[in-house]
Amino acid sequence: MSGGRSIRLRRKLKTSLIQHPLKFNAIGDPMSQETRIFAPEAADEFISFLREEITRIQTDVIEEYFEDGPLARMPAFGIGEGADNLRLDYTRLHAGVWGDIQDLLASYQAFIDALEEIKEANAETEDLNAADFEAQL
Repeated sequence: MSGGRSIRLRRKLKTSLIQHPLKFNAIGDPMSQETRIFAPEAADEFISFLREEITRIQTDVIEEYFEDGPLARMPAFGIGEGADNLRLDYTRLHAGVWGDIQDLLASYQAFIDALEEIKEANAETEDLNAADFEAQL
C-alpha cells in the first residue's frame, strides 16, 4: 500500500471513531447522581449516526480499499530473499485490519441493537405508567 493511501485509510478510520454528541435530557449536572430522563429522540439520533457510520465504513473503506482498491490483492513480493516473510507480514497485517474493521462494525450494530431494546423497554414502561396514572384518577 502506498504511503498516501495508507494515510487516507487511517484518516477515514479515525474519523469514524469520532464520538457523536449524544444528548441526554438531564436534570442538574449530567455527571451528578441526580435523576436523568431517557430521551428516545436522542437515542434515535445516535442510532441514525451509527447507521450512517456503518454505511460510510462499508462504502468508503471496505469497497474503496478492500474490494476495488489497493488491498484487494496481495502485492507481488517476488521470489527474492525475505519475500516469504514479507508475504506473511502482509497477510497478518491485512487480516488484522480486516478483523478490526469487522469488529468495529459489529460493535456499532450491537450498540444499535441495545439502544433499540432500551427504547422498547422505555416505551413499555411509559405505557404502564400512563395506565397506572389513569387508573388512579
